[in-house]
Amino acid sequence: MLAEPANPTADLIAAWLGSRLGIEVQRGESEGPGITEVGFNTPEGQVTISRPDGRTATLSWPGRPERRVALHRRDTDDLIAEELRRLEPDEAYAEALRALAGGSAS
Repeated sequence: MLAEPANPTADLIAAWLGSRLGIEVQRGESEGPGITEVGFNTPEGQVTISRPDGRTATLSWPGRPERRVALHRRDTDDLIAEELRRLEPDEAYAEALRALAGGSAS
């Protein structure tokens, strides 16, 4: 995973993926904005989602044509409004926090 330095979302996603998949997730730095690339290896080859501009992502999957997807970074106001609409416990977020803190994922 590549993300701008000190990006808490990238840290949470890396911790959650590592705990759910039982793997070490490598986190590198990029110029941003936000998370710019996530990739993983499969028996068929590397699958990568790259979003260097914060607006459009490219999905690269072995044996398939590359796909471009609109994946615009959302404003903080939009993110807060979404959270306020759903005020139930967020188990995935709690799991990610536990994994980031070095605790058990379950």
